[in-house]
Amino acid sequence: MKKQDLWLIGLFFGAMAAVNVLLVLSRWMPWVGRWDWNHFGIMVAAAMTVALFSQLYSDNALFKMAEHIFVGVTVGYGLVIGWYQIWVTEILAAFKTGSWDTHLGLLRRIAHWFGTAAPKQQLGIWSIILPGILGLMIYARLSRKFSWISRLPFALLIGFGVGLAIPTTISAYLLMQLRYTMVDLFHNPTSDPGKVGDFAIQWNQILVLVGVMSTLVYFFFSIEHKRVVGAVSRVGIWFLMVAFGASFGYTVMARLTLLIARIDFLFRDWVPLIGR
Repeated sequence: MKKQDLWLIGLFFGAMAAVNVLLVLSRWMPWVGRWDWNHFGIMVAAAMTVALFSQLYSDNALFKMAEHIFVGVTVGYGLVIGWYQIWVTEILAAFKTGSWDTHLGLLRRIAHWFGTAAPKQQLGIWSIILPGILGLMIYARLSRKFSWISRLPFALLIGFGVGLAIPTTISAYLLMQLRYTMVDLFHNPTSDPGKVGDFAIQWNQILVLVGVMSTLVYFFFSIEHKRVVGAVSRVGIWFLMVAFGASFGYTVMARLTLLIARIDFLFRDWVPLIGR
């Protein structure tokens, strides 16, 4: 690290310490007791927020420091949560108490999906040992010599995840889309599938049908896009542009929401200029 980077970090923490002292002395941040961990956490969070916002000016050592701290704290927090919620609560507690009925976990679910019974006598302690061994094999990734051992649990994890994601994705993005293009366009829906509702043009369903069909025509390249096919494909382009614009707008709105939340934190919780 360069000398000027150390000066920058030192000046930043000095300025933040001075601001926090002024806030405490002016009673804008009421310090309670000798160790007020609540307000101390607000000071640390404010310092990290300002350091991360420094990236808006230029790439600097202050931002890199805050970035590394954020990643390190996130990984450490995840490791601690994983240790206590999985190893201590599920595995070690099962060996200590011998209560297998409440710790059958994944194997019982898999057996249930395949329509077979999974009583205590069939699974028993293996429902704890096998996932525990696979979890320990993942840590072989930390060794260059034995890193190949971690490929098996990662392969099972990815394969299981993909197997769960494929039917969900097909149902959400394909079957549901087909469902809304296979409805009665000229009658109100009824709770009884054997009856037909009152006559009424369902403009929303018509719009969905036109959008889906015209978009599919746009991606149909076996026929030259001229005359009728060209006109329909241009309608599909408009639907695509509206969809992309809505998606981009939603993304921008979500990012602005995060920005507003951080600014509200800085000027309400840290420096209480809002709501005073």
